[in-house]
Amino acid sequence: MAAAQALYAEKPTDTTANRTTWVEVIKIAAASFTANKQYVIIASGYMETPSGTNEVRMRLVHGATPTEFTDVSTAWEEGANNQKTVCGFLVLFTQPGTTEDVILQISNSSTSNTVCHLGQIFALKLSDDFTENTDWLFNEVLTDYTTTVNLSDTSSTEAASVTFTPNGTDDWLIMGDFVLTPAAINSNYKGSLFDSVEGLDQPLIDIEGEDTTNENRRHLLARVFTPSNAAHTFQLRFSHEAVAHTIKSSRIFAINLNKFAQHAFAYAAAEEAPAATPSWTTTRTLSPTPTTTGNWFILGAFGADVGTLSDDLATRLQVNPSGGGLASNPDYGDDAPETNNAWDATDVIPFDIFTLISMTLDAARDINLDVQMITGTALRVENRCLVAFSVALAVTDHPLNLEPG
Repeated sequence: MAAAQALYAEKPTDTTANRTTWVEVIKIAAASFTANKQYVIIASGYMETPSGTNEVRMRLVHGATPTEFTDVSTAWEEGANNQKTVCGFLVLFTQPGTTEDVILQISNSSTSNTVCHLGQIFALKLSDDFTENTDWLFNEVLTDYTTTVNLSDTSSTEAASVTFTPNGTDDWLIMGDFVLTPAAINSNYKGSLFDSVEGLDQPLIDIEGEDTTNENRRHLLARVFTPSNAAHTFQLRFSHEAVAHTIKSSRIFAINLNKFAQHAFAYAAAEEAPAATPSWTTTRTLSPTPTTTGNWFILGAFGADVGTLSDDLATRLQVNPSGGGLASNPDYGDDAPETNNAWDATDVIPFDIFTLISMTLDAARDINLDVQMITGTALRVENRCLVAFSVALAVTDHPLNLEPG
């Protein structure tokens, strides 16, 4: 069975930078890519610093002489010492004739330690196996947009969106990504994925700024569901609590999961209370039965709705790929990553974790997205999403009807 080209790199051990120059966390080497082919790339870094005043920095670059992808040099202050934050990236990249590395890097605004506990990069080749505007859609807006008081529909020149008519039975993964410059340290901003047919902002995040001079926040949102047979516009929407913020860029990506030979997903918008340490709550679970042995991509995502600034949550992906039992993958250990990263007690903070793993055939393979309350009592998780798909390709295609324009 033919398979798509899927590339993955991770570093589940600490990388430390205590200077303003960039330090490599992880990369997918140039030789792994195919020249002149287009890829969608997802990257994530789970970060910590002992300083609440110096900025943590992270960026995604390509090439031997590093070239930043557009608006990917991020910087943020934590709300207090030793807080932890996940930063996610979504880009579309066409490799040149001489292929280039894709690298995740970190630095610090001063000499405090910036620590990346878990760095990840996933790349899926879209050329050859997938048809643009049929199997997948992408839109990117690079002009500045000023947030409004209420979440509202935005034009195609203000925020990223895609419009298409699904067949009503296929499942779609929708991912959004945006970069924001906070304009006030005490004014929350909101960002969401919005579906015009449902009229719902899911997932929806709500975060306070910390520094108005040097911060560039970057967030990754994800949702999987079965859209109806109607014209859907999926878009990113933004708002602010008291003071307008600037969205520097946004992008949205949608892919038909029925293009793959197998897939499974579980999504729930409702809030759930995690179990207190040392217990774990399986907030989403899957049990696909692979029909062939091969690689599966697995993504977990949710919003952490904090109760206090000191709330602390641990998260893990547990996978049983070959019948030997569940184990953490990525293999960072059960003590991390944590999302002790609130800037305000009203924050809802996005979290994502993913892996590419070989699973064997002929039996159900359990996949769990687990959460654990380390400190606090009021913290909840919402818009909980777990998706897994084999990179083997389906035999048949699933066309869709594009909207004019």
